Amino acid sequence: KRPGFLKKHGLDAESLCAQKPGLIHAIVAMHGEEGPWSNRPGFDEIGAAVSGLFTIEGSPTRPKQPPIVPIADNVVGWLGTTGILAALGRRAIEGGSYRVVVSLTRTVLWLLSLGIFDKAYAKATADSTDEHKYIAPDLFTAETPLGTYQGMTDQIVMSRTPGAYRTVLVPRGSSKPEWLPNGK
Repeated sequence: KRPGFLKKHGLDAESLCAQKPGLIHAIVAMHGEEGPWSNRPGFDEIGAAVSGLFTIEGSPTRPKQPPIVPIADNVVGWLGTTGILAALGRRAIEGGSYRVVVSLTRTVLWLLSLGIFDKAYAKATADSTDEHKYIAPDLFTAETPLGTYQGMTDQIVMSRTPGAYRTVLVPRGSSKPEWLPNGK
């Protein structure tokens, strides 16, 4: 959320719910809606950095490079969905309009509060028994402009909207600047 953007364009909860009572309005606020950092925009890695998550892999003075895997984005989506479902349930019984606000940074702090496995324990436990076996992922192989590529398949397979990739790897700058044919 860019602070003030929704209100400036009449897309804030108050404006929309005045036009359409019963609406459920959900947003993600980087650092929440109140406080000294509430006006700062950001994304997953910023929330992870300012919450201290990245120091787990290094130290406060020498953190390692952050992982290139979204950490909070996925959980924020789950929490937002849970909030929307709760609002739908409440609206079905009580009526009314509802706001759902999820703070990305606060989500990371909550994840940290759940605790983290000791690294030595995690390494010793992983793949140590049948209960802790690594599960081999489903893989696919594709020919690409860069050669043969093997990767993991999608986690979700949808029958009506299958993936439609012309190739899975394209070297940056190798494509001609042209429009794709209609319907592609």
